Amino acid sequence: MNLKDWQLNEKISNSQLARLLEIHPSYVTHLKAGRRNWSPKLAEAVEILSGGKVNRLELLYPNSNNTKKFKSNNITIFSRLSKYFRRDHV
Repeated sequence: MNLKDWQLNEKISNSQLARLLEIHPSYVTHLKAGRRNWSPKLAEAVEILSGGKVNRLELLYPNSNNTKKFKSNNITIFSRLSKYFRRDHV
């Protein structure tokens, strides 16, 4: 579920979300529009607030197709990076 859908389902406005995240409401608007990048700390806070319904990887990597395939954040990140750290890749 993306952030917008979660906010609609839970009836949480951008102002309310900003208060929960302790940031300015306009910054939430910039984050959602892609004009600013999510920090790992804010993305994790949204994931916790949503009870895991919003995956932090979807916020951190919005243009990636692989974020929806994996629920575990470490699996996605490490599976992408592992090919660069294999000995046969030299």
